[in-house]
Amino acid sequence: MEYERVFGDRLTLVECVKSGTGLLHGPSGQPLPGAMLFPEGSDYTVLYPCVSPQPDVLTHPIKFRIVRDSEGLSREAVGSLLTALCHSATLSFHPSRLPAPVYWADGLAHVSDTNLQFAGWDHLPSEQVKLDAN
Repeated sequence: MEYERVFGDRLTLVECVKSGTGLLHGPSGQPLPGAMLFPEGSDYTVLYPCVSPQPDVLTHPIKFRIVRDSEGLSREAVGSLLTALCHSATLSFHPSRLPAPVYWADGLAHVSDTNLQFAGWDHLPSEQVKLDAN
């Protein structure tokens, strides 16, 4: 595996699934950040990463599975690490439903002429000028 060449044999590889997970709620509303479900017979764990900053709105959970783990981490430990990554630095003051590496990779992948948010601009200039190379 190419990852082993770079990271050596101490490697935990986690697959995160961003969509296709139903909402997760309890009798009193939103679960606490880090709440996990372990569906019977599934390698996937459903993780509720953060509480929505908007009242009466549920955050969509993510699913994850451990693809490779030479460190012997439990699903609970990986879920806790992912929850912490959802509460690390973003472009907002609020936690993200996506762990930071996924959040930033998604944002950088969407940089374009009209979406400059992750390029350091939150708007387009009011007048665009094409500079000549001469």
